[in-house]
Amino acid sequence: MTRSRTLLSTVALLAAACSTPMQTADPAPAPLLPIVHTAGRNNAPAREPRLARLENGMAVITTSIKPGSDALIQFGVLAGTLMMAPGLGELSAHVMVESGDPSQGRLALSQSIARLGGTVEVRIGPITTWFDIRVPGNRWTEAIVALRAALDQPARSRNQIERIREDLVERRSKEVQQDAIGVMAQRLLLADADTSDNITDLVDRDASEIDAYVARLFRPERTLLAIEAPESQERISATLSRPGPEGIAGWRPSSAIPGEMPLLDRRFESGLHWAQGAPGGRCQVAIVMMLPDVGRPESAPLFVLQECITLDGTGGRFEQLQRDQGLAHLRWKSDFVQSPDAVALVLRTESTAEEAVALFRTMALARASLLDVAPTPSEIELALRRAPMTARLGMLDPGARLRSQTQMLVRGTGIAAIDLAFRTIEQAGFDVDTFAAQYQNQPLAMIVVGDRPPTDLQDVRPLKLLPTELVTDPEVGTAAPTAESTTVGAQWLDRAIAAVGSRNLLRDLVGWEYEAGLRHTEAPPMRERLVWRDEGWLERDRELLGARIEARITADARFEQLGTTKRALDLAEVAALRREQQRHPLALLAAHARGELEFRSRARRTVGDREMMVLEAVGSRFDRLRIHIDTESNLLRVVEVWETLPDASVVHIEETWSDYRRTASLRVPHHRMASQDNGQNRIETTFARWTPSQRLR
Repeated sequence: MTRSRTLLSTVALLAAACSTPMQTADPAPAPLLPIVHTAGRNNAPAREPRLARLENGMAVITTSIKPGSDALIQFGVLAGTLMMAPGLGELSAHVMVESGDPSQGRLALSQSIARLGGTVEVRIGPITTWFDIRVPGNRWTEAIVALRAALDQPARSRNQIERIREDLVERRSKEVQQDAIGVMAQRLLLADADTSDNITDLVDRDASEIDAYVARLFRPERTLLAIEAPESQERISATLSRPGPEGIAGWRPSSAIPGEMPLLDRRFESGLHWAQGAPGGRCQVAIVMMLPDVGRPESAPLFVLQECITLDGTGGRFEQLQRDQGLAHLRWKSDFVQSPDAVALVLRTESTAEEAVALFRTMALARASLLDVAPTPSEIELALRRAPMTARLGMLDPGARLRSQTQMLVRGTGIAAIDLAFRTIEQAGFDVDTFAAQYQNQPLAMIVVGDRPPTDLQDVRPLKLLPTELVTDPEVGTAAPTAESTTVGAQWLDRAIAAVGSRNLLRDLVGWEYEAGLRHTEAPPMRERLVWRDEGWLERDRELLGARIEARITADARFEQLGTTKRALDLAEVAALRREQQRHPLALLAAHARGELEFRSRARRTVGDREMMVLEAVGSRFDRLRIHIDTESNLLRVVEVWETLPDASVVHIEETWSDYRRTASLRVPHHRMASQDNGQNRIETTFARWTPSQRLR
């Protein structure tokens, strides 16, 4: 956990920098020199960054750059994948960027920035989250206004959050299909056990958790804003300090939720990780080596030793031992993955299962050799040529450069400090024994996808690329929500059908009649009598305050009537009335029993003291519909549906069903609690009588 302790020290420094209102402050003990990054029109800043603190407690770092350059805005939060609940930080960050409020006329932050001709990207780390915004140089003030609006009005709509989560899960699943090794390397860096756990964590998060996460962590005193713009630093600071919605200094959320913020017990898991494939097939192999912390100048010797081990897969001790082991035919492709809090070198190749194991053992020998045989002067000389470039791997694009510069500035250092450390090593050397022992603690993992590990191999960490419900063929680990997931869904539906009666009884269910009492939190109680037939025929009478409201849907008539006032129901209203009956638990089970409706498995969730299996309907019968089956009783307890209203808006409806009673050989729920969008508009229905209609045989 050395890396985690380093990150936490950074957090403490950042928190200290943001803790009280501040005036302009000295940015660092020594001047911060421009750092090296890839060529582009946003090259080195024209002036040194200036650190200041706004009245609301937010730390800001401003840099004036040359006219005509794009503006870069980095908004960082002390919030990451290790906080509160697995998957919550990542989902909350995407919701912050991709959600809007149409009722208030607020676009999503991503839409607002796109209209300015710019881009916004989410960068999530174990400890920090960053929003990278890039816009034309003359539009940066508008980008700040859009950011302020997103912070002032975080997402509250459950259906919108659900859609964002679905999109994120779908993207992540496709990424795993396309590059399982690369995605898994990234997840290791973010302290996930594997990509399957990451997807499951995202699916298991509830919209209500995002409210708590944002309220607790997205606060001015926990944030830092870095801006590079073609504007004077005085003008940038004045703009940020404006009162009202135009200035970020005016962002003042409500009081913080009290309580400590414990970190999840997760970390980069070193070792051999294996996702099994078809026996005898070729394996995709990657060695993932977390790099030392470039923000600590004392890490310079560790970078040198890293290069002694492997010169990006071209000629270090590891490659020499690889040749000695008869593995010279395996060539490495060098890459890297990064989060805002760490960078890892990734070496990739293709091999047999036996060769993969031999490579892992060879890397262990190469690392251990530093303890037995000190690097020669020629090794040190060659390593020093490459080490400064490796130290800059996390700064190769303008956004990453600004983010790294910002983090180092807060810690009172800069890239110049580690460059100086490299020059000192070149002139005076370093204590090899001490740093060789430290280097052994640098996290290292090998990822293997394909074939099977040898049976006598010890300490292999099984790797699952995708949740079972997304896997079509576990042998090859490809993903799509089809055969496997619908098979699992069918198994649970078979149990649910058996719990309420039998398949034959449900196949013959063609409708029902009921009498019920309805209670609304803001309306008088109401009585309802309804007759329903599967072909879409509906007759409903409601009594409210002595008045009778009739609704009829037949082959010849579609209307609603109160006294002598009668009006026609439009097609959208007819469809909504029908779907309300079609999503009754017995109607859904009957449709499945007749082969009309399939479900795929989505997740397992624990709700109170119950474990639920969540299934999702397949096909176009509903916009989106999910059911929750109690894994102990096998009864269908919850129906969730996303309904498109006549005005094209989408509402999330959740119906909780209980009080199952025996009625004409079927067990039927006699209580329903329905709500819309996070518990709003709650309607309780208690059924006094519910009589099924069966097809005569």
